Amino acid sequence: MNEARTSSRDGQFQAPGQWIRTSKRASLYERDGWACVYCGRGPRDLRDYRAAQVVLTLDHLLPRSKGGDNSARNLVPACRAGNCSRQDRDWRDFAPGGAPARIQWLLEQPLNLEIGKAIVASLAGDPIEATR
Repeated sequence: MNEARTSSRDGQFQAPGQWIRTSKRASLYERDGWACVYCGRGPRDLRDYRAAQVVLTLDHLLPRSKGGDNSARNLVPACRAGNCSRQDRDWRDFAPGGAPARIQWLLEQPLNLEIGKAIVASLAGDPIEATR
């Protein structure tokens, strides 16, 4: 068996990073403004030079270990530092200041999968995206 594969709860195997369609990932980032829901930084944030280096991940609000799923209402963009430091703490306890209200509002917004598909299509042939 390929060591680079991970097991999912239903016994199927998937390559790391391939648990969600690229177009759905792009749709979630677009819905939430391409920024971490916890700190507000993202790859489009040019307030300082370090912000351009922010890598977004998707965070499960209800961790999979506690029964969470991959639905749009359970996934939000988070910078790698925020996602890792939160671990499996309740997001309402982890999110600072007004973030919980903002996250709740974002989750009520519709997810536009067509925008995600258009974003992915626009990157076709991009040499950087081809390596991901």
